[in-house]
Amino acid sequence: FPVTIRAFGREMFAGYIEAKSDGKLTAAEQDKLIQGILERNVKPVSPSANYTLGSLRTSDTASIEQYTVTLLTTLRESEKVQEYEITTFSRTVGQSNFNGTPELQAAGSLYKEIETSLAKMQVPTTLAAEHLELLKGVSFLAESTRLMGTWSGDPILALAYLDAFNRAERQVQVATSNLFFKISKSGKSS
Repeated sequence: FPVTIRAFGREMFAGYIEAKSDGKLTAAEQDKLIQGILERNVKPVSPSANYTLGSLRTSDTASIEQYTVTLLTTLRESEKVQEYEITTFSRTVGQSNFNGTPELQAAGSLYKEIETSLAKMQVPTTLAAEHLELLKGVSFLAESTRLMGTWSGDPILALAYLDAFNRAERQVQVATSNLFFKISKSGKSS
């Protein structure tokens, strides 16, 4: 639910006064204060779907080589995004565009399509855990990008959406790296 600047400011001021009662407020205390306010007032951004190993189509006989080709083809779809999402969102916020951003909405839809493709892929059983982490990351990326694309002006939500996008992007990077490392260790075919 949206948070008004006034409510955020009041809570921040009250927290500051309480925390500064000993005469000093460290950067860590300030970060903790802000994070607490966000946690109490902003619904956390999370993936739209909850995937488990049971959600995957795994197979002991699936070819790692074919899986890798399909995976690369699927992931290359992300190259259709023309501009880095944070750049687009920063411009949206800077221009006080409260009507949504079509480019981010399109990127969110594209990531959702990639998520759907990853969920439907036949996955070699030996790669299931790593594939699942990638699927979860892409799901989180799709949702955080969708939210940035529908932003309606609340600056606190803008921060929450940016934080979610950064966490999702990092999750995808780590999962992709882990998955390709495992593929390279597994050989080219099962």
